[in-house]
Amino acid sequence: MSLPNSHQDMSADTATYVRRLLDNGMHGLQFEGELESEFERYHLNRYLHLNRVYPLLGALVLVFFTFADHLVIPALFEQTLQIRVADALGIILVTLASRLAWVRNRYQMTLCLGALCIHLSLIAIAMKAAAIDQFHYQTGSIISVIFVCTVLRLQFHYIFPFALLMWLSQVLAMHFLMHLHASQFTELLFLHTFVTLISVLVCYRVEYETRKNFLQQLLLLYEQEELRAAHAELERLSLMDSLTQVANRRHFNKSLETEWNRCLRDDKPLALLMVDVDFFKAYNDAYGHQRGDDCLINVADCLTQTSRRAADLVARYGGEEFAVILPHADQASAQRLAEQIVRQIYELNIENEGSPELKRLTVSVGFSALAPSQGDAPNTLISQADSALYMAKRKGKNRAHGFPANETSETAEPVSSEDEGEPNIHDESESNGEI
Repeated sequence: MSLPNSHQDMSADTATYVRRLLDNGMHGLQFEGELESEFERYHLNRYLHLNRVYPLLGALVLVFFTFADHLVIPALFEQTLQIRVADALGIILVTLASRLAWVRNRYQMTLCLGALCIHLSLIAIAMKAAAIDQFHYQTGSIISVIFVCTVLRLQFHYIFPFALLMWLSQVLAMHFLMHLHASQFTELLFLHTFVTLISVLVCYRVEYETRKNFLQQLLLLYEQEELRAAHAELERLSLMDSLTQVANRRHFNKSLETEWNRCLRDDKPLALLMVDVDFFKAYNDAYGHQRGDDCLINVADCLTQTSRRAADLVARYGGEEFAVILPHADQASAQRLAEQIVRQIYELNIENEGSPELKRLTVSVGFSALAPSQGDAPNTLISQADSALYMAKRKGKNRAHGFPANETSETAEPVSSEDEGEPNIHDESESNGEI
């Protein structure tokens, strides 16, 4: 039987408490707070079926003993038969009533009350048998004590008071209502006391082990959830660049292959942008590696914000170079996004004294798009975008360039130090970055 789903929401404090109980032992059969309620539900779900079957078996045993009554006390057979049949019918009715929610939620108490009633009825049979000098029926009620304490899977705090009531009712009946010799009474008192004590101790030990098993399963499931979360985090970290928090080269390679195969299957184009930070070595030399790291983080953030579709992937390709995968995007869509990236990086207005003319941080972008075919491979797209990036660099940087070479989008011309510092955008239309 599985545990309640709430183990997934178990707090670290509760897990610590569970570990402490398992390490130091449980002193008493009671947990703190919500954990006790969880155990109650766990116990009910686990043993409800058994606690429906075993009472029915007990009813059969009661009916079976009518044969013994017929052989041993034939004069009382009709009376004992009525009592045993009434007990059996009562057990069947209680079992059927357990299908009702109200009874099911109070089923342990209902079974204990039913067991006490049956115990009293067995005492009544013993009293009738004692009246005709058949004293061995005094031990018959022992079966009810053993049955309710060890066969039924009831919790100790239900069993203990009812076991005491059974013992007390048996002792009082033997002392006041049956004519027993002193030796008989002493012998039966010892027997009933010993059986009740052993049965109660067995019930306590069984519940102790059940609670321990519950805690072990609960902790195991909690640790499995933690392990799965840790594995998921490790997997995420293994696919992420630790500095810029975008996909790393490994993730890029896997994603490009996946998207290539998907576009091949769907007969859709796939676009790729290669983005390189201009004069980055000079930037590092001028401002230091810490500022260089901050620069790469800013570029990665800008690329992520610009590539808005869920399917787009921004990755750090290596060093100061980034890549953007655009599934189901054609050349025109790739060009619009490439131009917007160049523009937005420029508008970040990050100072770069290493840039000989603009004196601010810029990027160059090479882009390409093609419809994958069986004869091509993802490296074809990388090679085309990389060639376009080389052309963008060669033509003066701070621009986007498409593949093939005659499909050029020179989004920003180099600006001399005498100019105002704004890029010369050939396409004056504003692009919203959507593909």
